[in-house]
Amino acid sequence: MKKVTGLMMLLTLLFPITGFTYDSKQSSIMGIVRSLGYGAAIHQFKNCLLRSKYSYCSRAHNHFIDAQDAIKAFRKMGPSYDEKMALDKIAKIVRKYKMTLVTIQTMIMNRLPASQIDLIVKIRDKKAIEGLATLWNQHSWSAAEEVEYFLGYGHAIHQFKNYVIRAKDANRVQADHWFAKAEASATQITSVPEDGIAILQVIKSYRAILPRIQEMSAQGKNARDIDKSVKINDKPAFSAFSHLKANN
Repeated sequence: MKKVTGLMMLLTLLFPITGFTYDSKQSSIMGIVRSLGYGAAIHQFKNCLLRSKYSYCSRAHNHFIDAQDAIKAFRKMGPSYDEKMALDKIAKIVRKYKMTLVTIQTMIMNRLPASQIDLIVKIRDKKAIEGLATLWNQHSWSAAEEVEYFLGYGHAIHQFKNYVIRAKDANRVQADHWFAKAEASATQITSVPEDGIAILQVIKSYRAILPRIQEMSAQGKNARDIDKSVKINDKPAFSAFSHLKANN
């Protein structure tokens, strides 16, 4: 049975991926942001760890591949020295995350708790987050793109999930900080106001649930129980972002 389960775990990493087209450095950067961030690689990676479902790991794997494709596309556009260094930092961490997914699935099969899995597979993201910031800060962005960045890798959702897993005040403070920035940018989405409102409502839901995580953690609840209690419906925001991109 374990051999069959192990084979299934590996097969989940072979599902078809979603490709992107990159016609400039800026579009490649946005590709990295979207592939790693909200609803994508880091979001699904943390959900796999928290919810013990291989499908989340498969989705994370595919999004990490998308991020690698965006990095490769950028490298073909003659990056500067600083850009190359930034890309190298991001690429290194993406490879680590991909390698770690199989380890997580093995530990899920062995029924390890989320907090224990996290301790074993914890990855230091600082250099990659700094690398992405280096690329991001070289360009101007729309309000909707800013929201995606503030919600994504290294920022609001990343910190929110880490807070659920680790119950550290530093993660709560950072999550609230980035949600506040995302909220401010969401109010500036004027091209399709109803999409901005949908995104804003989801952000507000995340900010409002932060005290609940703090309360449950103080009660000694484990990460998976907390996750079930504070799960937010992201679909309205995902739909709004898709609509905004389609109408851009």
